[in-house]
Amino acid sequence: MSLSGANVHDLDEATIAEAVALARDIDREEALYQTGKPLEDALWDTYQMSPGGYAGRLGDELVCVWGVCALAPLEGIGQPWLIATDALNKAAFPFLKHCWYYLNDMKTDYDFLWNVVYEENASAIAWLRWMGFRMTPARKIGPYGKNFIPFEWCKEQEKCVL
Repeated sequence: MSLSGANVHDLDEATIAEAVALARDIDREEALYQTGKPLEDALWDTYQMSPGGYAGRLGDELVCVWGVCALAPLEGIGQPWLIATDALNKAAFPFLKHCWYYLNDMKTDYDFLWNVVYEENASAIAWLRWMGFRMTPARKIGPYGKNFIPFEWCKEQEKCVL
């Protein structure tokens, strides 16, 4: 799919390797602090738990990769994830303009989406708020005891956990 100069394609092994090589430092830190694993291992684990995934490009330049871990598919529970490169700064407008399409796609497959975001990842926090995810105060998570902010989206607000 092509959206305003942005191209989206299914995630594959080569693109995962490219994302690991080009990932922003904040995404590397977030993966390590949350899982105790380097980004490459954390991303492979995440991808293997996801029924697919996507890669976004601006021309030939990789901007981000994303998907949803199917935590409890029968209950409609998923865990959205995204790893960005520095090219996201150049592609911010097309990314923001068209990410609604993919979020709405996630919302058709899941009744409840949740995850945590590293407290220092300001751009991710702003994007999650803009996309309508509900957040709660940060709490220490992971093997390094760093602060992460839980976020969620529920089809039925009265069933939300946070």
